[in-house]
Amino acid sequence: MSPSQTDMSCALGRRVKRHDMSRKIHLLLLSATLGVLSGLPARISVGCQYNVRETGFVDLGTERYFLFCYVSRNTPRNVVTAFEQVSEKTLRDSGVTFQIIHVDGPEEHPALKYLDRAHVGSLPRVVLVSPDEQARVIPAQTRAETFRTTLPAILRDIADSPLRQTMVHHLARTYGVVLLIEGIDAETNRMAAKAAETAIKAVERQMKYMPKPIARGPVLVTLRRDSLSREAILLWSLGIHEESLGEPHVAVLYGRGRWIGPLLKGAQITEKTLHNILSVVGADCECGIDPRLIRGTALPVKWDRDARTTVAAELGFDPENPMVITEVSQIMRMRAALYPWTLSARKNKAGSAGDLPIPFVEDKVPSKPAAGLPVPASALYVIAAVAGLVLMAGVAMVLKAARRKS
Repeated sequence: MSPSQTDMSCALGRRVKRHDMSRKIHLLLLSATLGVLSGLPARISVGCQYNVRETGFVDLGTERYFLFCYVSRNTPRNVVTAFEQVSEKTLRDSGVTFQIIHVDGPEEHPALKYLDRAHVGSLPRVVLVSPDEQARVIPAQTRAETFRTTLPAILRDIADSPLRQTMVHHLARTYGVVLLIEGIDAETNRMAAKAAETAIKAVERQMKYMPKPIARGPVLVTLRRDSLSREAILLWSLGIHEESLGEPHVAVLYGRGRWIGPLLKGAQITEKTLHNILSVVGADCECGIDPRLIRGTALPVKWDRDARTTVAAELGFDPENPMVITEVSQIMRMRAALYPWTLSARKNKAGSAGDLPIPFVEDKVPSKPAAGLPVPASALYVIAAVAGLVLMAGVAMVLKAARRKS
């Protein structure tokens, strides 16, 4: 073979090697990409991976009820210690945070504005304050020994009650709760209950068309007239005065004891209005409604371990996972722009009966249960970054091997 033929043969060999190397690189890239994609959970949606109900189970830590115990330098230390110890145990997971306020401290504490000093009497004095700064004086004995012995029962009534236990049981397992608070007239109560039941059935028929499936429909829970005194804290958190409760009232609850939409009373309690509010609970969390209406108002409820375990199993993910909390927090901030129908919400924390449009459209094909777990966008970014590093490392290894061979 002549020198020219030899050179041509070598050049051809090098081109073949480069072609083979190029094929290997492409195959490596394809394999790595498929490997990453195959490892992702199946439940990744283009839109928001949460519906409104699911976001309601996520505690963003932005809303709290505060229980202030006002003391002075003359208050026995064992009284202060008893309040701290009993509060830590009893108020845990209830959405109520306790704090000791010294009325004669060196600096003026902001919480002193909730204390009516003109009628403060003797100390200690206990005041419960809602997220919208409504204050309620909690009756408590001021004598040191009596205060310590009666304190556990007082705090239990703040954090929990029979009806709230029932509500938590249903909220953890169903679409939501329609809470009916009875008025004086039996016929008006019956009509309100009928409107609620009809709205619930309408939502149950539409649940299969919603963006994401929910296993069980809403539940009607009724607070009877003879139980009003035992639910004084719940009524107060809804803005209801027991002594003036003549008409029936209805509130829609979802998630971790959140009240969504306006408080309906008397003639406002209609099937259409209730259906309108209930529909929002099953909507996509980025359906265009201002998150201040979607989030609603937190109520003081005891969210125990059984409820947390049940919710995690029902949803397929843990609402207390820091990654989920971060994702929902970002969604709430992203959707914080005002919409025309939310203007009244700035004056009324729950809005009005017409503020909540039905946010979903009935599809021809019912939604199917999704496999796998929802993956927050932040997790996808991490996966993509890792995949990129894997691909870059693979390419570098192949090119290094090619240089050695050549």
